[in-house]
Amino acid sequence: MSIGENIKCLREERGLTQEKVAEALDISFQAVSSWERDEYKPDTDKLIRLAELFDVSVSAIAEEKHRAFKTKEAIYNWEHMKTYVKTTAKNFKLWNTLKAVDYAV
Repeated sequence: MSIGENIKCLREERGLTQEKVAEALDISFQAVSSWERDEYKPDTDKLIRLAELFDVSVSAIAEEKHRAFKTKEAIYNWEHMKTYVKTTAKNFKLWNTLKAVDYAV
C-alpha cells in the first residue's frame, strides 16, 4: 500500500474524517485528500504529527506495504488437508484424531 493508502486506512480505522485530521494538523482537508490520493506526500513534520494522531510509528505510515500475497487454494483445500491429517494420524497411531476427522467430515 502507498503512503496515501496507509493514511486513508489509518484515518478510517479511527473513524476520523479528512476534516478532523486536517483540523488536528492545522491544515486544509484538501491537503489530506491529496495525500490520500497520492498526489502529494506529507512533509516530515506532518508525518510525525500524523503518527502521533494515529498513535502509530512514522514507518507505519511511510513504508509502502505490499499487498498480502494470496496463497494457492491447494494449501487450504479441505480434501487435501483431510488426507494429510488422516495419513499423519495413521502413521502416529492417533486413533482418536482419525475418529475426529471422520466426525468433522
